[in-house]
Amino acid sequence: MRVNQSIHQHVNTLLADEFYFNKTEETSPFGNVDGSDAFDAYQVWQIDFPGVSPLVFFKDLRHAWDYLPFDYTTASNDTIAKYLLENPLGIDMLIGQNCALVALSFGQYIIEGHVCSRLVQQTQIAIETALHPMVMMAYQETYQTKRTTYLQLMRDTLKLVPTIA
Repeated sequence: MRVNQSIHQHVNTLLADEFYFNKTEETSPFGNVDGSDAFDAYQVWQIDFPGVSPLVFFKDLRHAWDYLPFDYTTASNDTIAKYLLENPLGIDMLIGQNCALVALSFGQYIIEGHVCSRLVQQTQIAIETALHPMVMMAYQETYQTKRTTYLQLMRDTLKLVPTIA
């Protein structure tokens, strides 16, 4: 994927690193199955629901995927541990939700040139959750440093994207 030149120029500037569009890099917004599927479905959904928050789509998506919702108001040790312990597929569901939020944030930015402020907040928590040692253990130790670098890059980039209410 490459951002069309007719789309907001600041998107091309802020997302100049090829990482953001790398379909084979697991940590990139669209390089994992959950992120890619979420963004593809969102593009179709937003045609029928223009102007509706991507968080409405995210709620519906989790339901369609039969994922137990994670509370994206905090990334505390207790919240993460409780979620992982209470759900047999908790790590997969948590990673999937994190990836979907990242893809939706960067996807909305690519499409519209801005991101819903609540989506950015939840995505920042999703990234903090993804950086948590209990979640990071799901990845090979040799990949964890690279993943951490990419997650921090996305976290920092999200601080720069224009937001709307």
